[in-house]
Amino acid sequence: MKRSYSDHYFGGDKVDPARNVAVECFQFDSTRFVVTYVLILLVVYGAIHGSGYSTAESLSAANCAHAFITFFFFHWAKGSPDTHAQGAWNGLTVWEQLDDASVFESPTKKIFLAVPTFMLLAQLNAAGFAKHDIAVNLPVYALFCVLPKLPLLHGVRLFGINRTVGIDDVVDAKKA
Repeated sequence: MKRSYSDHYFGGDKVDPARNVAVECFQFDSTRFVVTYVLILLVVYGAIHGSGYSTAESLSAANCAHAFITFFFFHWAKGSPDTHAQGAWNGLTVWEQLDDASVFESPTKKIFLAVPTFMLLAQLNAAGFAKHDIAVNLPVYALFCVLPKLPLLHGVRLFGINRTVGIDDVVDAKKA
């Protein structure tokens, strides 16, 4: 007999990624999210540029702010605000939950890699590829925008930083 209401929850060890509400706001069912994402970046750039900074300085500040903010929200924050998930997503970052942990096949992950790349290229072009701008923006881009998104680092917690106690613990075979 099919249950009516309790079928909306997870059963056993099977976790249905389609029911993960933590990442459903990032899905590209339409162009609404892409337009909103780009508009927010343009507003941030415009606010900085309107404060009297040059184009290169404004793009550099927007690029660095974007890198740090998206790193925190995608690669540092873990879990799901969904109370019905019963902790099924507690050990995964938002990036690891996106599109059922696909590598780069999804348009969602392609956009989140393409936008910082275009921002970096725009900033370096505006600065005339000055050595100082390359020395500041390229490492920020590489360390906070590209490296955490690599499939090689899926589920990896470097030096135990940002590990979840009880989930990311290493099991010692000798003690078990």
